[in-house]
Amino acid sequence: MSQKLVFFLLSILITISWFKSGLYYGGAEVGISPYYNPARYLNIQQFIWWADVAPGTLVPQFISAVPLYFILSLLQNLLSPLMLQALVFFCLLFLMGYGMYLFTLSYIGKDKVFYAVIAGLFYMFNSYMLVEVWHRFLYGGFFLAAFLPILALFWKLWIQKGNFVHLVILLLVSLISSYMFGNLTSFIALWIAFFLLTLAEAVFPWQGRINLVRVTKWFVIGLTFFILTNLWWLIPVAKVSTQVLPNQHSSEDNISTLVNISKQTILPYILQYANPFYLFYTQELGSIYKNTIFLILPWIPAIVIFLGLLVVLKNKKLAVLGLFYLITIIIAKGAANPFGYPYIWGFMNTFFIGVIRNPFEKLGVLLPFFSSTLFVIGLEYIFLYTTRRFGKFISRLAICIILISILIFAFPMFTGRVFNKPDYPLLVQVPDTYKQADNWFKKQKDIEGNILHLPFTNNDVVTYNWEHGYHGVEVNEILFTSLPSITRNVGIKRVDDTLRSLAFIFNKPFLNNEQILNLLQSFNVSYIVFHKDMRWDDVSTYGKNIKLNDLFEIENTLNSLDFLENKASFGSLIIYKIKDSFYKPKIIFSNNYDLVDAGESNIMQTLTFSKINSQITAMGEEKDNVLWENSSQVLIFPRTILYTWEYSKEVLDSMLNKSIIDPNDDALPFNQLKLAKQRLFLHSGELLSETLIDKIMSANNLILELNKYRINQNIPPQSLLKSYDDQINAIFTSGFDGSSIQRILRSLLAKVFTLHLYVLERFYNSGDTDNHVFAKELYDRLNTYLINNKVLPKYFSVGKETNGQSQRRVHSFYLPKSASYELLITDNSMFPLYPDIISKLHINLDGNPLSVTPSSRDDFTHLTEVELDKGVHEISYVMYPSSNLVSNLNEFKLEGVSQLVNNQILKFTANPQVGSAATMVLDKLNGGDIYEISFEALTDNADKFYIEMTEDTEGDNVVDNCTKTTCYPLELVSTSKDWQRVSFVTTPLNIATRKANLRLLLPLNQFSTLTFTVQIRNLQINRLMDNNLILRKKLSNDSLVSSPSGYLTSFKKLSPVKYEGRIKLDKPSFMFFKETFNPGWKLELFKDNDKFKIDKHFLGNLYGNTYYIDKTGEYNFKLEFEPQKNVNLGIMVAGFGWVGILIGFVYSVLKTKQ
Repeated sequence: MSQKLVFFLLSILITISWFKSGLYYGGAEVGISPYYNPARYLNIQQFIWWADVAPGTLVPQFISAVPLYFILSLLQNLLSPLMLQALVFFCLLFLMGYGMYLFTLSYIGKDKVFYAVIAGLFYMFNSYMLVEVWHRFLYGGFFLAAFLPILALFWKLWIQKGNFVHLVILLLVSLISSYMFGNLTSFIALWIAFFLLTLAEAVFPWQGRINLVRVTKWFVIGLTFFILTNLWWLIPVAKVSTQVLPNQHSSEDNISTLVNISKQTILPYILQYANPFYLFYTQELGSIYKNTIFLILPWIPAIVIFLGLLVVLKNKKLAVLGLFYLITIIIAKGAANPFGYPYIWGFMNTFFIGVIRNPFEKLGVLLPFFSSTLFVIGLEYIFLYTTRRFGKFISRLAICIILISILIFAFPMFTGRVFNKPDYPLLVQVPDTYKQADNWFKKQKDIEGNILHLPFTNNDVVTYNWEHGYHGVEVNEILFTSLPSITRNVGIKRVDDTLRSLAFIFNKPFLNNEQILNLLQSFNVSYIVFHKDMRWDDVSTYGKNIKLNDLFEIENTLNSLDFLENKASFGSLIIYKIKDSFYKPKIIFSNNYDLVDAGESNIMQTLTFSKINSQITAMGEEKDNVLWENSSQVLIFPRTILYTWEYSKEVLDSMLNKSIIDPNDDALPFNQLKLAKQRLFLHSGELLSETLIDKIMSANNLILELNKYRINQNIPPQSLLKSYDDQINAIFTSGFDGSSIQRILRSLLAKVFTLHLYVLERFYNSGDTDNHVFAKELYDRLNTYLINNKVLPKYFSVGKETNGQSQRRVHSFYLPKSASYELLITDNSMFPLYPDIISKLHINLDGNPLSVTPSSRDDFTHLTEVELDKGVHEISYVMYPSSNLVSNLNEFKLEGVSQLVNNQILKFTANPQVGSAATMVLDKLNGGDIYEISFEALTDNADKFYIEMTEDTEGDNVVDNCTKTTCYPLELVSTSKDWQRVSFVTTPLNIATRKANLRLLLPLNQFSTLTFTVQIRNLQINRLMDNNLILRKKLSNDSLVSSPSGYLTSFKKLSPVKYEGRIKLDKPSFMFFKETFNPGWKLELFKDNDKFKIDKHFLGNLYGNTYYIDKTGEYNFKLEFEPQKNVNLGIMVAGFGWVGILIGFVYSVLKTKQ
């Protein structure tokens, strides 16, 4: 009883210290806190489809939290959020300590109660629990750390005795703690522990074959019942997560995360259980952890554990604990040496393993779990040894020093600073105005639709200026309970792209009342809540384009819209309502739509071409003509855009020769690839791309060798061609598709492989031997690889360019039907920058020249009409540079000690006291523009120079700061006395940008006494022609006015995953259901005794569900999200599992009595 009291009182004291401020904790990844309104969390998370996070999203993994939320919801009316959180935290602390106490007793014996108590204390206060569990503030980690010892204890008892009482308790505890399974790695960590404990009982020490069979039997029975009773969450996760996981992380993303995090889990840190990122780099728990004493403190328990390890290795019964500890070190350190390669191999070959891409965070809890017992064994050894050598006083003093050192290192656990986040404290108190606003919504009659929360930041994280602040996941769906809330991204790319429009339409230049209304109706918005308490200028949260969140601009827009009415205000919250005459319900019927293939377009571009109509998109390559026949117009945007270079033979030969003569020339494609590896991938952790570049560079060497033979008119050995063949196959069959190198270096790779194709083509055309035939096969195979992996277009010619070199923008379209299409080019406001060029774009259609006659229309230019067959087509044009945007250097505003010399040279000077800069305004820009900036530079001592591009969507620039804006650091050769040529291409502007400040910067140098100078001449800023091509087919001249073709006569929402009602159709019609598209949403119609499944299911309004109903008359209907049935199936099977375990329990009890 006294041992329980120790952990009880200690947990009480810690809990009181954490909550003494009267506030609870929230923010970060957890959100506002599950304790704020657990009933609301329960209502949302009992379904795998979260309809209240409008417009809806699939989240299967968090259904495991339902038991916790059910328990908390029962207590919700009795306890405040603070008391609920304090109660749970107290229970977790107590279970950590007392659970480890009981588990340790099972190994060291019941006569060593004191040491078992110490084990419990060490488990509570070691550095892993301090940082990775409590400070990281991940609830899954809380529950895993707290329940792991108890679960492991009853598993150990089960496999030792086969007593169903132990198994029943184990399963009940796992049900209560199932919140932790929201992260699948908790399940993996738990079963690693179970498996190792089973292995210990079966093999260590060896007790014969009978014992092995007995333990194996209990293991299989226990595993079977554990899985059966957890199928209520396992089935939906297993069946549905395959739709979710691959879209969140690629294999290369997982490997990159693993490798980079493993740099922080090298053995010195692992042995201390220390996360250096939080303790030493960001110092979130205080700079004291970089103090010499605190750097020494975690080594004290590490040494004690090592002594315990040496002791148990000499004990047959306990040696297995030492083995398990060593295994968990290897598991937790990830890819760090030694033995790091198996992790990397596993990640490369098995996608599923990627869920543990951060092994120290996900599985590291096994370190203190197994080492707590080792720690007290080592402690006992120290006590006995020092007692023999120095007496009891010294031995007790040594023990006290060791224990005190652990408590000192964990001091934030006792002060509440364990939750300290320097920039964003986790202490939260939701203003009363939110409850008042929510109550106001509850009082409204016949309320329906969605609530749109503004500003919409195109993000899932928000910062509020509440009295006690809030920074974390946006959770308005919890704060507002009457209707679903459109408040953040939903994690589905196509839907998030469409939601982005809500970040633009309330600001210039996209301000258009008609388009705003159309979008609000499309998203089923009935109310808008404007949050004036949002910290809208938080660059670290929202990125640099914060002016899109400008509260003043958005409020002015809302107040100017005649279809909105200001209904109520509560503190910093303003509630607007769409007037009833403008509101459109969740389900509408219409045959007035545009058939849209959005492809690579940005959402605002798509909406510009389809202003009022609804939009329908075929999923995949839909062959049904019904979409085409009923649409007003067909809009087809490019599905893929490639940038390729076309060279003359002379340029290609020159690049190949220079690659041999001057292998260090950085202007050559082969050498640019080497530099890209060093800049982007070396030490980045993206091992796949790094390996692929190595293979490509090897292929480069082979192609240069082949070119030597070609030049000398010699026939190369077949082994050279075979080696090249092997290398090319290895590149494109080893994860190239989807890799970072394919995504980031696509244009450079096009240059590199153009040289390959040129050498192969010249060689196979020079003879007819077997080697020449083989070279032709290599050419065809490489060309196919490049086309299939979207490096080069299908219609690409090598060495046919006659004017040196040019870059092409290639658009790949998929056409659903053969027809005559208009070819359009976007953003015609830029064309005055290209005098006499628009008519000379050198447009190619499927590799052949296409004649165009441009004419300006609205926001785009009509180029021509072209007859195209159904299928894939490529249309390209040459990317010409515009005229120079810098007509006069006098346009620059000089700062610091910069000078304009003879109106021709900008001279910048910097020393330890002052830097210099020059700024000019670039206006009449267009969103998405890219620019080529080039100049000649003469430098004295300076080896770096910076160019900033501050867009009008960004916050105010910071002088001499190249971190809070788009910045291009340029390398210069400081020792050169000659003018150096510098050229680069900018990244695309934000699509809302219309003006930017271009700033040339030489910052002050605090680390040198030298004076630096840089002179700039012949400065050129040219916009590159980078406009989208679009194909359009107008099919109807009808006025673009929505015309209902059907009606809802009744409609009822039975649950977030099921709707029923009755419809009346005047003619075959499209039914728009304003919920995120998912093939799991099934529509059925009923009439008399007949049932009709509607299979024609399309993407509506670029995010939602649209069904084509080819019937007329009145029908009952049912809309249901069928994957939710997996939950019902899981509950039913789990129920059978519980029946089975209870039968086993009763049988065990009856057998014992006999």
